[in-house]
Amino acid sequence: METLPDERTLVLKLVTTWHLNVPERRALPGGKARASLVIAAIQEALKSEDGFPPDGDPMTASMGLDRSPWRRELLHLLEG
Repeated sequence: METLPDERTLVLKLVTTWHLNVPERRALPGGKARASLVIAAIQEALKSEDGFPPDGDPMTASMGLDRSPWRRELLHLLEG
């Protein structure tokens, strides 16, 4: 049986890929991602070269948050 990543790693995957498979979703406590871990994952993504939202999501990528002043503002709000 394959060992699944820890909760933090699963939430980071969810935030950066917009997807978890069924076993990964079931591995989250109650099948849900804790808001504190989601915020931490978004902060981590904002600080990375890839930015946030991740490329490939047509609804949010068009907002241009990954390469704009909004990126700094969102990071500031999340850290605040």
